[in-house]
Amino acid sequence: MRLAIYRRLDERLQILGLSILELSILGGFYILLAEILSFWAYGIVIALVLSLIGFICLLYLHRHFESHYIQKWLRFAALPEGLSRQIHLLKGDFTK
Repeated sequence: MRLAIYRRLDERLQILGLSILELSILGGFYILLAEILSFWAYGIVIALVLSLIGFICLLYLHRHFESHYIQKWLRFAALPEGLSRQIHLLKGDFTK
């Protein structure tokens, strides 16, 4: 007997189509904008609109790139500077 409930156990949790990391970045972006624009009467509304635009951009990027691209980019950005050069030199030594 097949149960439909077990088909997606290996998928990561997503809320509104975004991962938890992406939603937390978006929430932090909203809080930062709301604090920066708090001197203005409509600052919170503008922060909300800009956050919604960011949400739409993240959905677009999420649909057109591989999954978890933000986590992969953050790991890549955290690599030491000379690592890519060292990998290239090692690759050249092994091809001889």
